[in-house]
Amino acid sequence: MPSQINVSVFKRGKVYYAQYRDPVTGDKVRKSTGERRKGSALRKAAKWESDVRSGLTWEDGSIPWETFRDRYESECLPGWAESTQRKSITVLNRFEQIVRPRQLRHVNATTLSRFTKNLRDGGRSTHTLRSYLAHL
Repeated sequence: MPSQINVSVFKRGKVYYAQYRDPVTGDKVRKSTGERRKGSALRKAAKWESDVRSGLTWEDGSIPWETFRDRYESECLPGWAESTQRKSITVLNRFEQIVRPRQLRHVNATTLSRFTKNLRDGGRSTHTLRSYLAHL
């Protein structure tokens, strides 16, 4: 599926935009390159196409939860204090137990509300709820 991605550029106003047609939904996915010169825009579009094809970008939030979590733990957490890393992992583990998200886009107001209700029903304090949601 990702190999069907072909990014093209077009000019709107003073800058070039890149776009491709999503092979699953058929929708056009567009974003500004921020470039005024076609050559620069084409280079950015080629990079975006490469990222989309290799699975490094999911504009619609369809990234699998496991992939998101692996990348989050390997790319974001190492820069934090060890105690913060442990707390974040604890919160993510609990979130997965309760919500069981399959894709990142499944994390929304409804799932966060369900998560909070489950924690509250389990006797967690308001302070703990705030802390969990801040880490999440």
